[in-house]
Amino acid sequence: MFQSKGGFDVVIGNPPYVRQEQIKELKPALQKEYDCYTGVADLYVYFYEQGFNLLKSSGHLSYITSNKYFRAGYGEKLRQFLGEKSKVEVLIDFGDAAVFEAIAYPSIILVSKSKPDNHQSRVLNWEAGKSVNEFNSVYKSQSFYMAQKELGSDGWRLESPSVLRLLDKLRNAGTPLGKYVNGRFYYGIKTGLNEAFVVDRATRDRLIAEDERSAEVMKPYCRGKDVKRWYVQNPDLWLLFIPWHFPLHEDNSITGASTKAEREFQRKYPALYKHLAQFKDKLSARSQAETGIRYEWYAMQRCAANYWQEFQEPKIILGRFMNQANFAFDRNKIHHNDALYMITGSDEYVTAILNSSLGWWFIQQICTDLQNGYLQAYKENLEQIPILNTSKADRLIIENLVKKCVDAKGSSVEEWEAEINDRLAHLYELTIEEMNIINNTYT
Repeated sequence: MFQSKGGFDVVIGNPPYVRQEQIKELKPALQKEYDCYTGVADLYVYFYEQGFNLLKSSGHLSYITSNKYFRAGYGEKLRQFLGEKSKVEVLIDFGDAAVFEAIAYPSIILVSKSKPDNHQSRVLNWEAGKSVNEFNSVYKSQSFYMAQKELGSDGWRLESPSVLRLLDKLRNAGTPLGKYVNGRFYYGIKTGLNEAFVVDRATRDRLIAEDERSAEVMKPYCRGKDVKRWYVQNPDLWLLFIPWHFPLHEDNSITGASTKAEREFQRKYPALYKHLAQFKDKLSARSQAETGIRYEWYAMQRCAANYWQEFQEPKIILGRFMNQANFAFDRNKIHHNDALYMITGSDEYVTAILNSSLGWWFIQQICTDLQNGYLQAYKENLEQIPILNTSKADRLIIENLVKKCVDAKGSSVEEWEAEINDRLAHLYELTIEEMNIINNTYT
């Protein structure tokens, strides 16, 4: 029957939500079979392509799945697949509303196997706090039509034309952050055992008292919870910055390093060697599968080998999870863990844009939503933020306002923040209507 009809009229389903880490053994086969394959795509992505391929011409597919593919990097191929090969008839994003017990961030899609041409999709962003019992009335009153061409491979945003126009205006106003800083966007350091490599003030002072050369490898250090809006709250912690094959030679390596380098390390930094020797069993047991390189037991697991010098530069430090714009500016050469990002090649002016109302609004449009008002700020999202090139005079005024916010450690800075927002709105040539769009969602 399937062969004689050319496919199914309807495919309906709720594909299993299985994370990509749990299907490692399937990935080689999936890569051969599916156009939507990426190495980090969750299982439900392939159900979309398979279900669509089972349809006859003009047949319909309707799924309930996570909305993660709307904006996640791994969803780009799926977004392109559906956007080019189907008409998206209905698309509903429930956000973090708990409308289904078995799925987080649910969405519903209805597509037909037809060329989209100039199709208008009916879309709905579910309003938080609404009961599912109100679905019919909410759908009728709050859904709207948008051109399917707006559902691009770079991300699906179910927004009104005025919001989409504002997004385009901001994108065209400046240089994407990633390009502006020449790609200087980095993860932090992974020691593999923080209790060995991260020390408090008392331990630092003791190690330096035992051998003053210990100070040569001591770097100021912060964790995720120390990064605040505008500034880093100093926890008075110190990182023992000991990379592979340390002490480093001119060629940055040593033949037979695991013995020769260790002897030299013990001779040159006896206090540090004695400190780390307490943790030798734990350090030796660290997995090297992540790096693929055998490194010394006393060295950090991942030490930013190609960019460690960047920690010495002025930089913006940020976390991956936010419920407000939370970018800290640092000129104190602070090092940090791999739960945080840093952006070098930047300054107070860039920090102002990222912490501004328009910057936060833009971030909200392009990042993946999480529960309770949080979002996940992936590197590939943040690199899109438009940085406006402006005059030195305008930059200087804004930079001085940011310095005040940093010096005040984010306390009682509302007036300075308001002035930053006003000045940036003027520079980006935002209208009153556009500022209203931003301020209605900015908290």
